[in-house]
Order: sequence, then structure tokens, then C-alpha cells
Amino acid sequence: SSAASDVYKRQAAPFASLALEEAYNLLTLNGMERRLAYRLVKGAEAALSKGDPSQIQLKQNDKESVLDHTAAEIIRSTHVVSILDGIPSRKDRPELTAPQVISFIGPTGVGKTTTLAKVASQAILNRGLKVGLINLDTYKVAAVDQLATYAQILQTPFRSVSNAEELNLALKDLRNLDLILIDTTGRSQKDDESLAAAEKLLNEIPNLRSQLVLSSTTRDQELYDVGHRFARFRPEALILSKLDEASVFGAIYNVSQRLKLPISYFTTGQRVPEDIEVATEERVTALVMDLL
Repeated sequence: SSAASDVYKRQAAPFASLALEEAYNLLTLNGMERRLAYRLVKGAEAALSKGDPSQIQLKQNDKESVLDHTAAEIIRSTHVVSILDGIPSRKDRPELTAPQVISFIGPTGVGKTTTLAKVASQAILNRGLKVGLINLDTYKVAAVDQLATYAQILQTPFRSVSNAEELNLALKDLRNLDLILIDTTGRSQKDDESLAAAEKLLNEIPNLRSQLVLSSTTRDQELYDVGHRFARFRPEALILSKLDEASVFGAIYNVSQRLKLPISYFTTGQRVPEDIEVATEERVTALVMDLL
């Protein structure tokens, strides 16, 4: 809004050097929110102001030094999480302990099903976990068929459910596994009735963690809207899909900061299991600073 813009202009004091201003422009041109870019570059400016007073101006005018300190600010403020770390295999946990359950939530068209298959592959190949797959809500037949195919390829058990009774039976059937991944049918963030129905079903699962899958090609305001509407599922982290289709990456940092959620994975294409990478602070920094 114009009012917000006026507030920003009043707050935004000039940077101490052209190099700092160029760092700010680099971030905003790559899609970062102005207020976030300003905060990061001001942090770099403050760091460069420490030490020998006679060297401060020299450091603040050194482009490499400015970029290095800006990168350090991004790394410091970026939060990532590995969702598979700490999940014990059956042999490492008490016999009656339920397997970990992770649901993948988000709007239509963001690639939840292929993302789930990639995470399942990582759990099986890299962690040696026994994994089961559940499709929740069968009205989107293509997604059911797609997940069933992935389950067959991965040689993992698969169940498709559409109500609480079927979900409970599926969880009981898969109780001897280490990890159960649940694919939820894509819903519009504006379809409150459908979101409430999914929330009611998932709330029945005691050992549940949720991942919010968002497309990195989506406009910032829509990302924020989706994030706030899906907050009812209490996601623990973000998965940013379709990095291969995005041209600027500031939104990755913006949405993580705005929703106060860490990032767990990036997906970079359609191939299963190849096109997925665990998020790191360094990778986020390289993306938003266009250091690819």
C-alpha cells in the first residue's frame, strides 16, 4: 500500500556506501521484500562498522566484503530443518511405539505427490527406513493412481482412504513400519469447508507432523495467503517446489520469514528420486543472491 511505502521511505536511511546500496538492489531485483533486504544490508553495514575506525569506510566500499557480510546476514537469519533426522527404525524404538506420520499439505498444482515420493525415496535409500504411503481423499483419481504407481516402484505398502474409519484402518495396517507419509488432495486455500474436513481427519492422528508444500513460482502475496490459511494444520516446515521453473528466488526467503517457518526441502524437477535437495542456509543464500 502507499501508506506502507511512505513508512518504509521514512525509515530507510541512506546506506553508508554505493557498495551497500548495490547489495540492497541485488536482493530486491531478485524478488526479496524491500524491508527484508533493507534489514539484511543494514546488518552487513553494522558488521562492517566494527573494528579500526580508519578502515571502516574502506570496508564499506569493498564490494566483495559487502556481499560476504550480506550473505552472512542471510545465513544467520535463515532457518532450515531436516524432517527425516531423528526418526528411529523399528529396531531402535520400543515395540508398541507408533511409527512417525508426516502429512504433505498445500494447494493444488504444487507437486505434493511427486514431492512425497521423493522424500519416501530419501527415507528408504539414505536412512534405511521402512515406509508406507497413504493417499487421503480419493476424489482426485489421478493423484491416487500416481501415488500407487510410486508405491509400486518403491516397493512400499500403499493405502487410499477417504474417511476417518478407513484412515484408522490404514494406520493400523502400517503400524509395523518406521514412517508413514500421507498425501492430501490439493485444496484451494479459499475452500474453507474442504480445509476443515481435511483438518478434522488429520487431527485424529496422534503422531503427526505436517509439511506445507508451496511452489516457488507463486507470487508473494498468494504464498502468504496460502500459508496463513494452511496454518490450521500447524505445519512444522516448508517445502519449496519447482525451483527449476522459477526465475527469481527472493520469495523463498520472504515466505519463510513471513510465516516464521523453516525450510526442509527444495524440489527441482519431475524426476523421482533425483530432483530433490535438503535445504541449507548456504543454498538459500546462493539462490536469493543470484550466486548460481
